[in-house]
Amino acid sequence: MDAGYDYDPIYEQVHRMGQQSIIAYNKKNEREPIGFDKHFAPTCFREHSYRYDSFDAKYETLKYTSPKECSECPLATEGICQKVYKVKITTDLRRYTAPARGSKAWKKSIQTSFRCGACQWVS
Repeated sequence: MDAGYDYDPIYEQVHRMGQQSIIAYNKKNEREPIGFDKHFAPTCFREHSYRYDSFDAKYETLKYTSPKECSECPLATEGICQKVYKVKITTDLRRYTAPARGSKAWKKSIQTSFRCGACQWVS
């Protein structure tokens, strides 16, 4: 959906209905969050983005795994970097959706919803 629909009440209503929204994010003069990329995926100390892995519907959490660039990083062997990062979508329904923004699954959902034309919400 168009970024014009990017308002908290819409996300909250969709969440109460037990659905997931596919709405383009409108920055609204917000700064880029520290420790996260432009799609709100966590980043490591070297600013590599974690990869979206899955969504746990029971706990409403997005699971991210460590970036492939970190496999040879000395910080990973020192225990500084996390292998798995989880975030509850309810911490910010605008930023955290299932599937995660920017992921292949997210892009596929957008294509499906626009191809359908009438589809506004994806369960």
